[in-house]
Amino acid sequence: MFSLFNTQILHVNEPEIVREIATCTSLDLGKPSYQQRERGPLLGHGILTSDGAVWTHNRKILAPVLYMDKVKGMVGLIMKSIETLLNSWKSMIEKKGGIADIKIDEDVRSFSGDVISRACFGSNYIKGEEIFLRLRALQEAMSKKIFLGIPGMRYIPNKHNKNAWALEKDVRNFILKVVSDRKESSANEKDLLQMVLEGAKNSKLSKEATDNFIVDNCKNIYLAGYETTAVSAVWCLMLLAANPDWQDRVRDEVFATRYSKSARKELQMLT
Repeated sequence: MFSLFNTQILHVNEPEIVREIATCTSLDLGKPSYQQRERGPLLGHGILTSDGAVWTHNRKILAPVLYMDKVKGMVGLIMKSIETLLNSWKSMIEKKGGIADIKIDEDVRSFSGDVISRACFGSNYIKGEEIFLRLRALQEAMSKKIFLGIPGMRYIPNKHNKNAWALEKDVRNFILKVVSDRKESSANEKDLLQMVLEGAKNSKLSKEATDNFIVDNCKNIYLAGYETTAVSAVWCLMLLAANPDWQDRVRDEVFATRYSKSARKELQMLT
């Protein structure tokens, strides 16, 4: 237990307690209100910050898309992003004469953003990547805000706040533009954006509330997914580099799956 000014914060690191909190259905156990106040431009009122009936509604719409069978169905689009990343590394190595030092942090973050863009926006993933870049800029701007947590400071029109407000508006307008293009097209997409649109349509919300629901949850999906995916990928690469025998085992499994007639079934087993 610790405090930030007048805000009391309970830090829990026991897995069993965390699991119990995560599965708790009581609407009294919610998110801290200071997150919504201070991180509003970045997170809005999406699934990461919402409480009560709003959180229940968000989770009902988003959870089915992230079930394991749905995630396994995304292997193909993940492979496309991996091929793009590997080709860029191969090109760098060839230019350096066969040996090159590569700082992979930003590359892996870009890979993570590309995967989320494809999962969220399907055939419009290029526009999704532009949203991702704008969100990264907004995240960086929010991290530079001074006096974070002091009441009223987020309303003062100083340089940092003005920059964050402008980026927030830019992100919102760009997401709504993609949504407008999707509604006008006749393509039958089965991505996360389509699930969010259908959920908003069936919720009988007002026009403004519908737009907020779509924009906030698109931002939440990006911010919740790209950093965790990037860190997991870097961690896997580090472990493989530290354990060459693991590399051999993984490589053998991949090649065996790739050339097997029952590749789909074996790939599901590996994932």
